[in-house]
Amino acid sequence: MSEDCTNEIDIIVRSSLSHDEEADNAFIEPQENICLSQTVFLLEGFLMSSIKILDFQSEGAGCPVTHWRGDESAYGPEFSGVSSAASAAMQLPMLLLLSLPLLNMLEPAGAQFPRQCTTIESLRSGICCPDYFPVFGPGSDQCGVSTGRGRCVQVTVDSRPHGPQYIHDGRDDREQWPIRFFNQTCRCNGNFSGYNCGSCRPGWTGPTCTQRINIVRRNLLDLSTEERRRFVNALHQAKVTIHPDIVIATRRREEIFGPDGNTPQFENISIYNYFVWSHYYSVRKTFLGAGQQSFERVDFSHEGPAFVTWHRYHLLQLERDMQWRVLCESIEDYDSLGTICNSTEGGPIRRNPAGNVARPMVQRLPEPEDVALCLEVGIFDTPPFYSNSTDSFRNTVEGYSDPSGKYDPAVRSLHNLAHLFLNGTGGQTHLSPNDPIFVLLHTFTDAVFDEWLRRYSADISTYPLENAPIGHNREYNMVPFWPPVTNNEMFVTAPENLGYSYDIEWPGRALRVTEMITIAVVTALVLVAIIFAAAACIVRVKKNRDELHQPLLTDQYQHYSDDYDGIATPSQSVV
Repeated sequence: MSEDCTNEIDIIVRSSLSHDEEADNAFIEPQENICLSQTVFLLEGFLMSSIKILDFQSEGAGCPVTHWRGDESAYGPEFSGVSSAASAAMQLPMLLLLSLPLLNMLEPAGAQFPRQCTTIESLRSGICCPDYFPVFGPGSDQCGVSTGRGRCVQVTVDSRPHGPQYIHDGRDDREQWPIRFFNQTCRCNGNFSGYNCGSCRPGWTGPTCTQRINIVRRNLLDLSTEERRRFVNALHQAKVTIHPDIVIATRRREEIFGPDGNTPQFENISIYNYFVWSHYYSVRKTFLGAGQQSFERVDFSHEGPAFVTWHRYHLLQLERDMQWRVLCESIEDYDSLGTICNSTEGGPIRRNPAGNVARPMVQRLPEPEDVALCLEVGIFDTPPFYSNSTDSFRNTVEGYSDPSGKYDPAVRSLHNLAHLFLNGTGGQTHLSPNDPIFVLLHTFTDAVFDEWLRRYSADISTYPLENAPIGHNREYNMVPFWPPVTNNEMFVTAPENLGYSYDIEWPGRALRVTEMITIAVVTALVLVAIIFAAAACIVRVKKNRDELHQPLLTDQYQHYSDDYDGIATPSQSVV
């Protein structure tokens, strides 16, 4: 099998989580190995790209592609069964996240916590305001204050009520992010940005962040061979390169100082694995204590208005980091230990596209017409601002409503359908970013979001200030990004505000049957009216012509005499 499965691109991408025997039995079940390395899958509609470009090989494992059977996830239930992975026709372009010519211009963007803030002193003080250029020693240039870049201020958090889905207020470190960890952070001036105001806001570059840039996110299939090679190399380098600024917490806040009380529990992480970890941290369960079942109905990045804004910033962060270990031995470790995972990584990416034979509706991908229909839903979100909202653009593009916006509990469409179609790593909510197809899928989702913002003038009034699921209110700081960034900061058109645009042409919507019938009836009526008008015109013209040739005297007029010819003396009047 190893010879047949030699990958065109020989790089190694590990699975986000390794699974022990107990976890494998409880969570996933390998069904079949299928070599996909020499097969090109053109995923139609919503997820159109070449899997061959992003087909990765696990070290010493050939190229296994394993069908998964898993628990219910945010994307929907997964089902057992194996089918051959069918290639689909190209329909819509999938868009490239990274702008390759500009990679070296983009500065790293901070998130989670900067390494400088994970000292005993910073954690106990609650202050995370690192120096930018401390000429006069540590603490002399917090947030670049000496050059006007920013200043250290109190963290602002959203205290408005959230929706009823979350019932354990006070039990989760992510509530009112990031106040459980830090209460002071940098607030940057002008176009400056970053954890110490040492970088620029999206869309700006230069030493003083005064030069505008506009990155074009291109269709992956339009790239040259060399550009594709550079793209894949960038993913690989991000996977194996330690993040220069960010470390991740491996314990909850109450245990952050370690067993001895003096050893902060943080670890280095690679750039791409930080991207994966951020997603995992936003969707993980709420730990309620050893021996208690963790609370599942909490998700800071899905099933609510923040779905599109959170994932938009998630991609921006990766794009700005330029390149790309996630954690627990098993899901059960989290429930029993309360860890934020132990940094063990391993196992291949799994894919078996269209392998959910028990559920035919997820054996296909969305059509271009589905995207066009989705873009006609004019309201951003509707109560209860959850996965059962109807006539909601957000719930439609996320995939809990049908493409026209009508909620149907049996439906998985658009974004969710594309995840479930992959039927493996990409179909498991907490794992999905570890499959690089995630980047392409969510870049396209963001393109749909940006087109909606453009069409409807970015009307933020339909984004709820309160009563959305926890983490999803308009002014909530998105978990776990650092420095804090709110949902409404991402509710803007990208070209004008975030420095990127999309190279894409949007499809037109196919006509519904009722619309076609209406058009046919109207057309028929118009034709009848035209025929009637033409006939009336012909009759009128003929009548006018007959009147022009009418004799001066007809039978209706009185003659001087009916027997005029018999008069003896015609010159004599007989009237």
